[in-house]
Amino acid sequence: MKNNIQNKGITLVALVITLIILLILAGVSLSFVFNGGILDKSQQAVNEYENASQKEQEILDKIDKYLENELGDIKDDSEEEQYNGEANAPKITEGMIPVKYNETSGKWVITNVNDKEWYDYNNKKWANVMLSDGKYKTSNLGEYTTDGTTEVEIADLGSMFVWIPRYAYKIESGYHSSEAGTIDVKFLKGATNEVEEGVNIVEYNEETTSSYTKFPDGYVVHPAFTNKVEVGGWDKEIEGIWVAKFEAGYPMEGSIDNTGKTSSNMYYPVFKGQRYSYNNVIIGDAYKIGREIGNNGNPYEITGSSNSHMIKNSEWGAVAYLTQSKYGKNSEIYPNNVLVMSNDSRDTITGYSANSTNSEQIIINNSTNFTEKIGTSTVWYKEAGYEASTTGNITGVYDMSGGIWDFTSNLILSGNANIESFGGDMAKENNSTKYITLYPIGNSTAENTDIDLSYLAWGKMYGDAIWETSLKTEGGFAWYGDRSNEQSSVTSGKSPFIVRGGSWNMTTQTGVYCFANNTGVNVEHATFRVSFIVE
Repeated sequence: MKNNIQNKGITLVALVITLIILLILAGVSLSFVFNGGILDKSQQAVNEYENASQKEQEILDKIDKYLENELGDIKDDSEEEQYNGEANAPKITEGMIPVKYNETSGKWVITNVNDKEWYDYNNKKWANVMLSDGKYKTSNLGEYTTDGTTEVEIADLGSMFVWIPRYAYKIESGYHSSEAGTIDVKFLKGATNEVEEGVNIVEYNEETTSSYTKFPDGYVVHPAFTNKVEVGGWDKEIEGIWVAKFEAGYPMEGSIDNTGKTSSNMYYPVFKGQRYSYNNVIIGDAYKIGREIGNNGNPYEITGSSNSHMIKNSEWGAVAYLTQSKYGKNSEIYPNNVLVMSNDSRDTITGYSANSTNSEQIIINNSTNFTEKIGTSTVWYKEAGYEASTTGNITGVYDMSGGIWDFTSNLILSGNANIESFGGDMAKENNSTKYITLYPIGNSTAENTDIDLSYLAWGKMYGDAIWETSLKTEGGFAWYGDRSNEQSSVTSGKSPFIVRGGSWNMTTQTGVYCFANNTGVNVEHATFRVSFIVE
């Protein structure tokens, strides 16, 4: 029992000692916590963290400000930004050299795709390029500057093309009438139908047009930029089209070639001002030239990625409608009525303008020194000549009113023998493709034996500046009094090809809305122009 009491006593003492030691330790710990110990260290860490965070934020703010100043606002990909309605930037390929016109010096200068002054569609300044068939070539970039300081003489320009950006349009007045109306255009984003806020994009069909008697209630994407080949589209949605600035011309300066051209003696044309128009070619060979331009060995340095082809009615219409909008001249285009008579041959010169919309022909009886004979005031690069441009300034497209008729890559399914005789590769097509559009032939009925049945069947062919901008096929019943064909030429089926613009043998009925049918034979009053789709 003594031993047990002794053991319990030891245990009690040990317990008391343990409590004393714990109290001592607790006192030291509390002192450490409250007197520069753990709490102080923790507070110090918190302060240091807050200081570091503040410095980090200052650095991030500086980086953000730098990026904003140098690169513009950077948005998170998840943020949806409303499209602002700007025109698509031009897509260029090998052989194309961006050029802009310097109003001060009166010269074209070589620039680059990053130049903010290259184009401005809001101020009717359309983008231009020249090809490498002039003095300057993309294969010799080291021989010239691209900062707007290299001036190009008129004679040294390469073939010129103008960019038509993807857009939707609305014919606000004048639909299917002889009275010139108004067209509103809305540019689209990329190859999409995204448009500025508040614009309604609709389809164009029999229902939305009430059997093609009115324009739909909204804006229609122009078919030339779509994948609807049956109405002149491409094989996919595209961002824009390059259209030749001038009708095709002869490469040789100051000479006329009125010999009939065949597949064995054809040569590459140029698309420049002040050249004799490339005529006396059948429509099938003009179509072939358009496709050949992008092949190996061409003088333009263009490649197959340009998708060169003879212009289609839809593409002609895309230029015409942009012209009629606030982004173009928005008035009648003055005609090129220059006629050259030389050794019983007749020709016209690209890039000239008469001085009024109803001008008589300017006739030159000698092919030499034609500039002196008609005066420099009417050439395309002089101010008076701007009236023949689709913009009313030098940046637009020329020779769409007068000059000579332009073949287009279209044919009417009439079954006439002229399709085989003059159509060449065009005659092989049984369906519309991205390179050619087939137009329907109307069916005769007891009630409709005295009207142009083909024309009636063209109501569904929209965007081509034919049905939508004319009343009937009888003389000058298109907008601005432009010729709208002659009824018999369609109903007979003998003229299965469509031509545009008018010729020097017309005075008041030429224009961008002018259309007629043609046999496709090689004549002195018909030529062509080409378009590019850069992919």
